Order: sequence, then structure tokens, then C-alpha cells
Amino acid sequence: MTTLSEKAQELLEGRKQAVEQLGSAHEELEALEARYAEEMATAQRKVSDAYKAATSAGWTERELRVLGVQRPTSQRAGRAPATRAKRRTTSRGTSASADSTEVGEAV
Repeated sequence: MTTLSEKAQELLEGRKQAVEQLGSAHEELEALEARYAEEMATAQRKVSDAYKAATSAGWTERELRVLGVQRPTSQRAGRAPATRAKRRTTSRGTSASADSTEVGEAV
């Protein structure tokens, strides 16, 4: 017959194994998040560089928008870009969109 202490030890061993598995899974998740952040940062730099190259080659921001390409914004890695344009206030207190100064060219 096992003693109370031995029974308690068996129960603790099962709990210890469970928390070790949890710790291992958590470490794996953190490693994947770090890799994802690095890959996202690399991809964002590539998009930014390609966008600059396109505008240097003569494409306007408006033309690129018509093609479905948005101007890249600097984002922290792993964070989705904003879906709505921020509005700014003019000196008169009225709101104006950030692209209101663009010429209305047709593509």
C-alpha cells in the first residue's frame, strides 16, 4: 500500500509533466512569432523599396491606387496596416484627406 506522500508525489509528477508541455509549447509559439515578425519586416521593406522604384519610374500614387496598390506605411512587425485613411485638419479647422492635393489625372 502506498503512503499518502507517494500518492501526492504521483499527482505532482502528472502536473509537472503538464506544465513542462505547456512551457515547451509556449517557447515554440514565441519562436514562431519572432520569425513571423522578422519575415513581415523583410516583406514590408521589399514592398516599400518596390513602391519607391515604381514612383521613381514615373508612376503616380493615384495611378498605383487605381491599380490596387496602396502606398506602404511603416508598421511595427506583425501588425496589420490601418484600413481607413486618417484625416487631417486644415488651418481653418475643416478636415481634408491626405491625398486632396493630388492632381486628378485619368489612368
